[in-house]
Amino acid sequence: ASVVTELVRTGAAGLQWGEIAEGTQYDFYAVYPSVNQLKESVADGAESCSLSKDGLLSGYLPTEQFWTEVKSTNNRYIFLPNMDYAYMVAKTNYTINKVDKEGVASMGDPISLDFESLVTALQFEIKAGTLNLIKDDKITITSVALFSQSGQQLAGDFKYNIAANATPVLVTKGNTSYSQVIQKFEGSGIPLNNEPSSALDLTFFLLPSVENYASGDLRLQIMYEVNGTPQIKTATIGTQIP
Repeated sequence: ASVVTELVRTGAAGLQWGEIAEGTQYDFYAVYPSVNQLKESVADGAESCSLSKDGLLSGYLPTEQFWTEVKSTNNRYIFLPNMDYAYMVAKTNYTINKVDKEGVASMGDPISLDFESLVTALQFEIKAGTLNLIKDDKITITSVALFSQSGQQLAGDFKYNIAANATPVLVTKGNTSYSQVIQKFEGSGIPLNNEPSSALDLTFFLLPSVENYASGDLRLQIMYEVNGTPQIKTATIGTQIP
């Protein structure tokens, strides 16, 4: 994580107060990641990412999610998630209490912004031993998907009013593809074996309403090959893979 400790002026104007008068309140909003960063990293639906001057955030989570780095040791693969999907927001206000005769505001404590997460992150560990392997089996994970059995929206567009601290509102497009998120392992896939340490770790980011999904509605689907033969395992979240 990175922390901004100061703002450095690079232009002639720099950061300035608007109306300088005692009792004037200023509202500060912040979004992580920046809207421009989102538009660069999320090609599909990127134009829907914006932040209005009134604090209305329009965000987007893609159905196919990617990782930024893979760490592997002893046949264990850890896929570090793309944190551009980890929307966070912060807001605060500041009231000018004193202005000197030159019209300069007297600053008190530094303005602090505390970020809160807007999305739900679910991390999964898939162990080769749960896939009913026998000795010398060769297994390759080709993709992992998380979906809503009832078709509720897991990805796509949403809006959030930072100023009002309102509940995030989903923007449903009527496309059933938004009821799942998936990570695909192109090429030869991810090889696992019967060793106890052999596993795959990955993370999905879901829209804020995931907390309201009915218990047992989310399913994890693992697509893999055993000795070249395609296989599928599906598990209800909160239970073990049979």
